[in-house]
Parts: sequence; C-alpha cells; structure tokens
Amino acid sequence: MILYNTTFCIDEHLETEFIDFAKDIFIPSAYACGLGKGLLSKIRAPKEMNSLSGQPTVNYALQLRAPSENVCSDFANDVLPRLFEAMGKNLQQGINIYCTLLDIVHDQDNNG
Repeated sequence: MILYNTTFCIDEHLETEFIDFAKDIFIPSAYACGLGKGLLSKIRAPKEMNSLSGQPTVNYALQLRAPSENVCSDFANDVLPRLFEAMGKNLQQGINIYCTLLDIVHDQDNNG
C-alpha cells in the first residue's frame, strides 16, 4: 500500500475556497482514479508569507491510499494535471503544491 501525500500551501484568504475545492472536486477525482481513504488535515505550522502574492499562508496535507504504483502513476499523469489547472484558475498564484509518495511500513489499524 502506498500513501499519496499532497501538501498545499495556500494564501489564507483562499482557505475556504480551497477546502471546498478539495472536498468537492479533488478528492472525488482521486477516488475515481482508484485512490481512497482520503484524509485532509490542516498542518500546524507558523504562518509564512507567499513570496509571489505577499499574503500570509496556511498549509494542508491530503493523504490518499493507493493499492499500487500504477494507480499513483495514472493519477499523477492523467488526473493531477487537470486538477492543478482547475486550481490555478480558481486560486491563481495563491497556492503551492508538493506531492510525495510514501510506502506504508505498518498500519496499526489494519495490521494489528
């Protein structure tokens, strides 16, 4: 099992719009591609300034489980570019995105 983590750094004034986009568009698109068990979390970190917009930022992490590397590749190659394009139209320069693949070593809830 692979954990597909996406970290979002968002201008604070766009926070509500981002959450709606994540819940209504991003996560359902990921699920349709084979990812699942989505968990959207707000990162507890000091606010920083977006160097492009000059606005204070907030950070979120979205973690999704993937059954295989093929599902991750399909999502990254086929779905993610469209999602990034849609986010860019809605959120403009107020968002930075970082994706990371993590190998799950132990899951207490599923492995006992």
